[in-house]
Amino acid sequence: MNKAITLFYLVLFSCLLISCGSEKSNTVTSYKEQGLEVSYPAGWELQSDNSLSQVADREIWLQIAENSFVGLYTFELDERDFIKDLNIDVYLDKLMRKTLSEVRYGNTTSMERSKVRYGDYTGLKVEVKTDMLGGRSTQVLGFDVEQKNTKSFVVFFVDGLDGDVSEKDVRLILGSIEITN
Repeated sequence: MNKAITLFYLVLFSCLLISCGSEKSNTVTSYKEQGLEVSYPAGWELQSDNSLSQVADREIWLQIAENSFVGLYTFELDERDFIKDLNIDVYLDKLMRKTLSEVRYGNTTSMERSKVRYGDYTGLKVEVKTDMLGGRSTQVLGFDVEQKNTKSFVVFFVDGLDGDVSEKDVRLILGSIEITN
């Protein structure tokens, strides 16, 4: 009898955990500030919105998990010719050198690039492997988004210890970016 009651409570508790987790993953938060709007999963946390960035005219960071984040980097299209010619391939190289310590300090054992498609969005995926801390990997996903005289790059930095970012979450962010000014 005690085993049956214990089993009942274990099944009930498991169902509650599963239903709570699925509710959270369907909840969306929107951020709207200074002419830019973006939506993202409610479990992610806005870390910064910086207009004084060294890597873009504006830089917004969202924390995905303990060691993972997504960056939204925007440039106003103006007389600066280099911005018009900038693409995700070139931008990722520059950004990874500034952002990822394993790339910056030359501790990379391999970097594999491939094209990736998430719904209507085509981007670039870079798998960075390192011998730091017993061997780690980071997945970098980058996408171009251009609208209303603004070029944006959306870059996901996902540490191998945090798991993967879902295609649904990638499409949510890319599809929700709106430049309103």
